Amino acid sequence: MTTDDPNESRNIQVHKARFKDWTLMFIFSVITMGSSADVSGNSTSGRSSYEHFAVFLSTISFLVSCLSVILYLSSRFSKHFVNSVWEGFCAFLLIIIWVIGVSIVTDSETELAVDEDGRVRVGNLYYFAWASLFWSTAIMANFTQSAVGIDITAELRSSGKRMTIWTVLFALSVVIFANSAHVYDTACTGDDPDEEGFFCTSAGYGIGSGVLCTVFTGNVVVTKIRGVPYLFQTEFILAGIVFLLYTFGVSILTSHSGAGAPLGNLYYGSWASFILSSMCLKSCWEDYQRGTTGSGNNAATNEHASALHTPGGNSNNDVPEVKANNQYDGDRI
Repeated sequence: MTTDDPNESRNIQVHKARFKDWTLMFIFSVITMGSSADVSGNSTSGRSSYEHFAVFLSTISFLVSCLSVILYLSSRFSKHFVNSVWEGFCAFLLIIIWVIGVSIVTDSETELAVDEDGRVRVGNLYYFAWASLFWSTAIMANFTQSAVGIDITAELRSSGKRMTIWTVLFALSVVIFANSAHVYDTACTGDDPDEEGFFCTSAGYGIGSGVLCTVFTGNVVVTKIRGVPYLFQTEFILAGIVFLLYTFGVSILTSHSGAGAPLGNLYYGSWASFILSSMCLKSCWEDYQRGTTGSGNNAATNEHASALHTPGGNSNNDVPEVKANNQYDGDRI
């Protein structure tokens, strides 16, 4: 059955898309709940507080996502749940659950998804805990777009070019700093430290580079969010510094004796930061070659300048074409 009402058609598309999201969230919750229970053991009396908490959080996630799927399938209740404050509350609750859950199961002290060295030992729990966090965030972003009319992705892009990359780099820098500090505190301090030498030196580098990159990327993000025109040369320089820090970081941290050698948060965070920082620097370099700043605030100015320098673009001016081209070359220099 088809409908000519564009609003109704859009609602149907939103319903189908978010139903798939909730279904995947339900599957992720089932996997993490089963993995948490399996790692914690069958005896509830012998479980640690972290194991109890991991099972509890994954169970709540399972119940919330299961209830959401049922409400979507119900023709009677779906109209009261879809795009309602209750759906938004469920999505927000899942984000809170998995922010806490990821910090617990990926902590080397709890030895749930990773061992004492930070190496992944239970893949299902580690990867699907992260997947649950990302997917609950995606559900919330989709909800705010359809129900509230706020497109988070579009808002990030409108704040300036490369805004999304800088935001993700900021989050990754916090992860690298926090995990490096945790590794250093647990393995390199005390009267009889477990590790020494290059391992601790690499952890120290992770702390220092993580702090610096958090400050640099955070400065760019805050400036772009405030709508203040960001000087392109400054952004270019910061992109280069961040790229160099993470180029050395990925070679130091993920080397054989480095603190991020085991497959874990520090390993994946280092490689992800290196890749994203190279993408950011590449984007800045391409803008420099084109003679544009890449700033969202200057997009209209750049577009207008480009129109003036195209053949026929000076039809309303008395400046000869040769002079206009020379002027353009001078601007680029």
